[in-house]
Amino acid sequence: MQHFNELLIYLEHHLDDPADSAIARIAGTSAYHFRHMFGYLAGTSLTVYLKWHRLARANEQLRNGKTVLAVAMDAGYQSAEGFSRAYQEWHGMMPSVVASQDAVKTAPSFRFQLTIKGETSMEYQLKELPAFNLMGVTARVPLQFEGENPAITELAKSITVDQQNAMHIYADLEPHGIINADFDAEDYTKEDSQLIHMIGVRSTHREAEAGLTVIAVPALTWAIFTSRGPFPETMQATWAATASQWLPDSGYELVAAPQISHIDYSRPADNRTTEIWLAVRKRG
Repeated sequence: MQHFNELLIYLEHHLDDPADSAIARIAGTSAYHFRHMFGYLAGTSLTVYLKWHRLARANEQLRNGKTVLAVAMDAGYQSAEGFSRAYQEWHGMMPSVVASQDAVKTAPSFRFQLTIKGETSMEYQLKELPAFNLMGVTARVPLQFEGENPAITELAKSITVDQQNAMHIYADLEPHGIINADFDAEDYTKEDSQLIHMIGVRSTHREAEAGLTVIAVPALTWAIFTSRGPFPETMQATWAATASQWLPDSGYELVAAPQISHIDYSRPADNRTTEIWLAVRKRG
C-alpha cells in the first residue's frame, strides 16, 4: 500500500503528466491493475479522482483572477463551455462567479491503509491454463453491485434452444457448464456503467454456430476463488474481498482479460457454490 500512496501523492502534484507511465514507475504494477484496485478501494475511478483535483486547481486559479478560458485550457478542456459544465457539476456554481464570491472548494486526497478484517473466508487456487475460447450470447448491460441484474436475466431468457444445444456441445473444458464473463467495462467501480456480459461456456473450439459470439482468451494464470453461501450475496461479497483483502498483499496483479464466474445451480440458493476466475500475474 505504501507504493500506492506514494503514487497518489505524485499524481496529485503532476496532474498534467500521463498517469499510466507513473503507475508503472512508482507503484510497480500495471495501469490496468492499479486502476481496478483503486476503483474497488476508493469507490470511484482514478480518472474521476484526478478530474476532481484538476477542478480544485482550477478553483484556486479562478479565485486568483485567472480567466475562465485560460483555466479551461490549463485543465485540458477544448472550450470554456465544456469546462464550465464540468466545473458547475463538481462545484455547484458557474466558474464565472467564483472570483467575486471567493468560493473555495478542495478535492479529497485519498490514502490507503490495509486492514485485514477477515469478514469473508476465501478459498482459492492458482492455475496456469492454456489459451481457450469463450462461446456464448452477449449483451451490453449495466454494472450492478448487489442483487440479481435484470438485464442479465433478460439475456438468459433470450437464449434459444439451438444456442443451448450448441453451447452444450462446445463446453469441453472445466467447469463443463454455463459460465458468466464480463469484459470491456467502461468503469468497474461505477454502478450502472456499461460492460459486455456473456452467458456461455469455455471451449477448445474456434468457431461457433447458432449465432454465438466467440472470444479468444490467451494462456494466462488464473486465481480461482470458491465461495459457498446465499446467492448472489456471498459471491458478490467474495468478489469485493478479492480486491480489498487478497490482491493488495498477494504479490499478484490483475491482467486485462474477461472476469469469469461459475455458479452451481444444482445446489439450493441459500447454500450455493460459486467460483470467480480472475486473470493475474506476479507483480514486479
